[in-house]
Amino acid sequence: MTKHLLTLSIHSLAHDGRGIACGNAATVMGKIIFVSGALPGDNVRARLLGVKKSFVEAETLEFLSRSQAIAPQCPHWEHCGGCPLQCMAYPEQLRWKKILAEENLTRIGRLERGRLRKIFPPVEPSPNLRQFRNKMEFAFDADRTGTVIAGLRERRTGNILAVPGCMLMPPEALSLAQKAAEFVQNGRLAPYGHARRGFWRFLTIREAYTTEDAAGPKWFCLCLTSPGASKEHRIVRKLGERLLGEFSSMATFVHEERKNRDTVSTGQKRIIALNAQGQSKAEAVMLHLPLGGKMFGLDIASFFQVNTGAAETLAGLAQDFFNDAGSAALLDAYCGVGVPGLLLAPRSENVFGFDRDKRAVALARDNASRMGLTHCRYTTADAVDILSDGAASYGTVLLDPPRAGIQTEALAALMTQRPQHILYISCNPATLARDAALMAKSYSLERLAGADIFPHTPGLECVSLWRKKERGKFAETD
Repeated sequence: MTKHLLTLSIHSLAHDGRGIACGNAATVMGKIIFVSGALPGDNVRARLLGVKKSFVEAETLEFLSRSQAIAPQCPHWEHCGGCPLQCMAYPEQLRWKKILAEENLTRIGRLERGRLRKIFPPVEPSPNLRQFRNKMEFAFDADRTGTVIAGLRERRTGNILAVPGCMLMPPEALSLAQKAAEFVQNGRLAPYGHARRGFWRFLTIREAYTTEDAAGPKWFCLCLTSPGASKEHRIVRKLGERLLGEFSSMATFVHEERKNRDTVSTGQKRIIALNAQGQSKAEAVMLHLPLGGKMFGLDIASFFQVNTGAAETLAGLAQDFFNDAGSAALLDAYCGVGVPGLLLAPRSENVFGFDRDKRAVALARDNASRMGLTHCRYTTADAVDILSDGAASYGTVLLDPPRAGIQTEALAALMTQRPQHILYISCNPATLARDAALMAKSYSLERLAGADIFPHTPGLECVSLWRKKERGKFAETD
């Protein structure tokens, strides 16, 4: 067994929050070692978990010495995979987020490191480090004793872990999840869990306003299940009625189904929505969240930044960068419900947004209308189709894609159109770097900034402004 134990010095941080080891063990292995539970500067005894083709995986068993580590703020830190950097002082978290983004942009994006350091300021911090989320997805499962859990995934196994002391949301949200788990426990329908075989899948809890002028926020719950018949639908309705009856601060309960056997928390069919008065409907459920001095209307299933305070910082950066571009026409790709394009609209003569999600596009139109922004138009379309034809007529193209980044074909089409500016907002520095490698052939990176939407994780939201090069210019390289 001792041959599987390693003594390691942690010198760097991986993009998933694991430590990267160096020293005799790393030299003997001849491969990079990723060590869960360890941070840069730590010296640890670790257990070997597996040897892959190009790297080794290990987990920390004992700290021989620690460097600038702080006590974890959450009782679940040791096992939960949600906040891997929780034992790192917050200024160090921000420093490492910037380092990781720079590494991606130089290694994958092939941008010049010296130039990056000149234009990339320190990461903007999150205003709050606890209870900053307005949304959380709890997965249903059962532990070894058969007790039903509505919790988060463990760091290494992916199993569901109960998190009654989680620091990311207020206690009432955690109580809602616990009550839902108790209801499932007392019934005959099994949780979906890690095995992907049961009925109950996710409970998404969201804090938002019921109307634009509501006095305070309420809770909205979306329960995702496997497909069922009328009997199962009645059982889920009972859960909704139970939660609405016990929590006066809860506004709406929605039931959706997903047929695919995966661990995605997005519904494919809406069954019913219940409000606090017990009235039911099966249509869009409106809620409102503030950003940039405006109230955005969205459906309970719509995408919106989960850290409202940090989203304000991100929106401010986008507005500042757009002012630098100084263009009158804006093409808003991946527009969603209209954020952040509608925040830039007052500085633009013409805004045209598109998205593949019909429901999101309808909400974007509604938001523009309520804000009196009559010069904003929206349509349902695929990015490849729109970016292949007419993008050049817009002075600035706003790209705010999902975590996977821009489709290869869509980005290639945009590069042939060559608009004057590209304002790219990315929640994943790795995919930003991948896309930067292509954009840098025709565009120069003028400005870059990061906002910390997800404290205690390696994740970073980046805003970048790209300016079209004159013909004949070449990409920046190391």
